[in-house]
Amino acid sequence: MGKRTYNSDIQRYLNLKNGSLSRGNALGYFKAINYLGIPEEQIEDLDLYKLGKMEYEMEIQEIEKSKKMSSLEKSLSLNVDTNRFDKPYKKERDLKFYQWGHEIYQRDDKRATDEKRRLLSEYYPNRFGPNGKTPSYDLSHRVVNKIFDSIIKNTKKRYNLN
Repeated sequence: MGKRTYNSDIQRYLNLKNGSLSRGNALGYFKAINYLGIPEEQIEDLDLYKLGKMEYEMEIQEIEKSKKMSSLEKSLSLNVDTNRFDKPYKKERDLKFYQWGHEIYQRDDKRATDEKRRLLSEYYPNRFGPNGKTPSYDLSHRVVNKIFDSIIKNTKKRYNLN
């Protein structure tokens, strides 16, 4: 990988400026204009530039605001969101696991342990994956079946699934 040069940076920002201008990306246009040092009287779309400047200033204010937030405020605001049922990615993961696992659960097929291990490992890798806290491949068939059934039952109850 070669070294970046001043000319390649200029070209990159010229491309950013032109692309942002054609797409109406105000923030990108503002940043490119500032990096290139183009004077205000030579700016092609002054309204887009000013909109980008406002977006940039709001972005800076948000960063400063978050830096000023005390650790107590941070912990209070984090506590509101730390309920694992409110995190969309966990809900999505749980529902996908339920979608795939419910069919196996309904069959009540105790012989499908390998399939259950695979699903546990795939959807809960930090817990049941090969490098997880409790790798499913180290568990007995009976334990895998109990864990699997428990997750299906709890997901059904948690999200009011029928």
